[in-house]
Amino acid sequence: MNTKFILVLILTIFILSFLILNKNLDYSEFTEIENINIKFTNSGAAIILENNCYGLKFYTTREQAQNIEIALKNIRTERPLTHDLIIYIFEEFNLNIKELRIIKLKNGIYYANLIFDNLFWYSNLDLRPSDGVAIALRAKIPIFVKKELAENKCISNIL
Repeated sequence: MNTKFILVLILTIFILSFLILNKNLDYSEFTEIENINIKFTNSGAAIILENNCYGLKFYTTREQAQNIEIALKNIRTERPLTHDLIIYIFEEFNLNIKELRIIKLKNGIYYANLIFDNLFWYSNLDLRPSDGVAIALRAKIPIFVKKELAENKCISNIL
């Protein structure tokens, strides 16, 4: 009798965790980024995230842009960089990085969430979009931008 109870409990936990982790995230407000470009300036860099219809540009430091460029070009460094270390920590604790979402603009500052999970739960971390892009490229995860933040290049002026 005790064994049956334990088996039912384990099965229930497994089913609940599966349902919780596989809940459908709402993607209708987001667009997936397909291209990332960097334009260096005298004072920093512009990071341009885009797909066929949407584009988002934000500014960051030269150092952050260089970290993104290293990931874009798959350059291996002799020692791990900070973003590499973050991924190693996630892996060490069996946390699966799922996606990056750029979610809002407040007082001229963009905000992003790094979505991750493990066998039992799902969560997110608030981070700067520049850090998020550097991590997303290294972890090979999708990047999503809230459509209301991006410029829509597909709207036709023809009535």
